[in-house]
Amino acid sequence: MTRDQVVDLLGPPISTLSEDEFRAAYRGVTDFSVPQRRGVLDRLRRRPQPRSEPVSWFYLGFPEGKSTLIKFRHGIVEDVHSQPFERVQTRPRHEWARELVVAHIGRVEARDHRITARPAWQRLTSAEVLDFTLDAGDNAYPPVPGRIGGNTRRFGELTVLVSMFNASGPPQVRSLLTGGYMSHLFWLLDEFGVRLGESDVAHWILCRENANGDGAVHLSYLPAETEGMSALLPVDLLSGKERRRYLR
Repeated sequence: MTRDQVVDLLGPPISTLSEDEFRAAYRGVTDFSVPQRRGVLDRLRRRPQPRSEPVSWFYLGFPEGKSTLIKFRHGIVEDVHSQPFERVQTRPRHEWARELVVAHIGRVEARDHRITARPAWQRLTSAEVLDFTLDAGDNAYPPVPGRIGGNTRRFGELTVLVSMFNASGPPQVRSLLTGGYMSHLFWLLDEFGVRLGESDVAHWILCRENANGDGAVHLSYLPAETEGMSALLPVDLLSGKERRRYLR
């Protein structure tokens, strides 16, 4: 089976791991420039080349009660290994972010009725999606300097990605996003085999410098449909060049 066939059957994985994960920082930036007359959602559909292989994808709860690691080489499944998994944790790891996430959703709903009217958007505050968002694991943190981390899961018509930063204000987060937020977002989408247009995509960025510090959250939301729609982007995390290219 290919990576795309696995995504079609199981959805995107909760995390990934490659052999070069801890050997080299994320280098290079893909040029996403396209004619300016095209809309932001069309521009967002440009993606960089896949990461180096081999790579393993991790699924939690597949089959039920087990965790499964699927190894790919050259884009083809090479090995599948499952083992029992028992969750002992009762509270999400990042319960501190719950009020921030809910408040952020409320602010968007107050100003953008086109996006928030979508059925997929309504799932953002469901118990299962909130628990996943607030329970992001260590893979959601940058694995190496300059490379964004992430967890992801598909919930029907909605795909959710979660990234974490040990940082506080937007300037500090921007300094960690080498090459700009958008290049990291595209890399992350390809990392998990998320294909824009097949589902709405929400990318949460949860930020807190330390356990006693104030936290902040940011959200990207890319609706699957483009007709009459626009993408929601975390303006505070965009570089000046990205604002000129993607915002109108």
